[in-house]
Amino acid sequence: MSACVLDTDVVIAALDRRDEHHARASAAVTAWIDAGTDLLLSLVNYAETLVRPAENHDTMRAAIEALTALGIRLVAPTPAIARDAARYGDRTSASPMVSPSRRRRAMVRASRRSTFACGERFLRSAWSWRQRCPELQR
Repeated sequence: MSACVLDTDVVIAALDRRDEHHARASAAVTAWIDAGTDLLLSLVNYAETLVRPAENHDTMRAAIEALTALGIRLVAPTPAIARDAARYGDRTSASPMVSPSRRRRAMVRASRRSTFACGERFLRSAWSWRQRCPELQR
């Protein structure tokens, strides 16, 4: 079984019909579910996903229920994942940081199976759909 480490952008786009990438993200999530791909979401990204829904109790509940219904598995970053991500962090800025893509890559490396990451670049480019998940092309 393969797995996909989802980024906040992909999850928000899949859940929010007003998002410009909703159709692409929801089609991708549906295809991954149909293919039996394990969908993983870091707790950091889970919190980011819920920021806007948290403005309203009912919207927050609906978002949580949708994530549960999709079968997205929440993953707590471990100290090993954090150290791996830190190795590739941005040391050039005034305040060093680990980018979301680096955090996703660290989670991918920590997984012991066929895993890929999907973030904002996935939503914006046609090539990533074909390269990262050719088995899902229809």
